[in-house]
Amino acid sequence: MREIIPWTMVAVSFFVIIQNNPTRAVLLRITLSILAIAAYMLYMAPDVALAEAMLGSLLTTFLYILMLKSPVSIRVGYVPSRFLIEEHPWGMDGIFKELIDLFSKKNGYDVEYIRFKSVDELVESLESGYLDIACGPITGKGFPILETRVFTLDSGEEKDFLSMKREDFYRIKESKEDHYGILSKRREINSFLREAEERGIIREIVKKYTT
Repeated sequence: MREIIPWTMVAVSFFVIIQNNPTRAVLLRITLSILAIAAYMLYMAPDVALAEAMLGSLLTTFLYILMLKSPVSIRVGYVPSRFLIEEHPWGMDGIFKELIDLFSKKNGYDVEYIRFKSVDELVESLESGYLDIACGPITGKGFPILETRVFTLDSGEEKDFLSMKREDFYRIKESKEDHYGILSKRREINSFLREAEERGIIREIVKKYTT
């Protein structure tokens, strides 16, 4: 028994770290505290076991529950772009907007949208940790959502399809296949996007805006 409990604690700790669901992570953390109490009792340290029961189990669990009930806010940076994320007098819509709405609703998050003037500034803010999600006409990066083409003009400038102007099409030198993507460093967001792709949700949203 003395050998089993420590190894079980290591395994539970690992699953706490990799868990995407906050509620399950808290339940696993409670399990870890209970195992710790049992280990302290086996090693004849009842005073430490009592402290773990009061602080590690009861107080910490109470704080985690308060945290889960409190709305968490995520920052979403965007550069307005047709079909992807657009601004209207009545609000915002677009493929990325709908996906972010589904994610935030599923996880109980409040969303703070922040507009950026350029994609470079947007990506830099994500890399610095200021943003949780970056979306807009970002090509070749992030989780692929919508296929597109990137055109190289005679000046050497590269433009994606949605950013092209009518006069730009007369200056095309070459083009390549690419995609628009949502960027995020958070594992839970990328897991949600993979699930949405597997269930055909992304395909249905894209179809809504492109057909």
